[in-house]
Amino acid sequence: MKTWLLFLLAAAWAAPAEAAIVFLKDGSRLQGTIVSATAAEVQLYTGAGTIDIDTARISRIDYSDAQAAPPRVEPPQAPEYPERPVYRERRYRAWEPGPSRDMLSFDVGLAVPTSGVDFSGAGGGTDSNGDVGPLVGVEYLHSVTRLLSVGADFEYMYRSETQSRDLLPGAITNVSGNTEMLLAVAKLSLTDRGYARPYLLAGLGVDNTSTNINATPRFGYAWPDTDTAETRTLVDASSWGLASTIRLGIDFNVYDPVVFSVEMGWTDLANGRISATGQGQALGIAGLSGPLNFFTVAGRWGWRF
Repeated sequence: MKTWLLFLLAAAWAAPAEAAIVFLKDGSRLQGTIVSATAAEVQLYTGAGTIDIDTARISRIDYSDAQAAPPRVEPPQAPEYPERPVYRERRYRAWEPGPSRDMLSFDVGLAVPTSGVDFSGAGGGTDSNGDVGPLVGVEYLHSVTRLLSVGADFEYMYRSETQSRDLLPGAITNVSGNTEMLLAVAKLSLTDRGYARPYLLAGLGVDNTSTNINATPRFGYAWPDTDTAETRTLVDASSWGLASTIRLGIDFNVYDPVVFSVEMGWTDLANGRISATGQGQALGIAGLSGPLNFFTVAGRWGWRF
């Protein structure tokens, strides 16, 4: 009996993947595919799964008339998704505590002049010193701490032409000009973390401001000294002065190292006197004096490094 059993197991081991019928000593039989066989047990795969049969229960194994069990169906594998790109993980990331970093930024916005021109000394009136115009600039900030930075700011502001009938009686005047301004600035952030960081910025420096005023007699009027109606330049000069600014803004950490800021503020230009041209002086205009003030609003793109 022992010799027969060893022969039986050797035959099962030689063809472990063949279909077979296993006859048990209790008269029952099992049909399937031999998966493996040892001296202790035989593994048989049937349509219901794999079963282990003790060799002591086996009467014989028949390979001649057996039909293979249905093939094993593997459960579906869950699809593997690629990891999210790194840039998505970095976008809109809040500032976190860490080393301070310098920043270079460029701004574009609008400058609104709030000061006027006064020709009352020449028998005229007052009106705005130019109209709303573009503002562009560049700023470099060096970080002293995570909250405090110091640096330099250069701004160019243009006052677009404004037309007035009040500056000179019987004439239409056009006032425009521009300003170049260089400031030493200090920026104080009100927090060192979060997606949005409000800040205060103050600056002090110098500016060079030019003003151009042209005048043309209205219909039916003429210049009293020549009785003509040509356009005359009354003021066309520039002067240096002391400039100061204070601004309030918010930094948004778009994605490292890019920062977008929204900024608004007040700029004061304490310029020297701007003299009138010879044609202006002939009309009794000595020149312009007094401060020139601006309300500014701008968007700023910056890079930290």
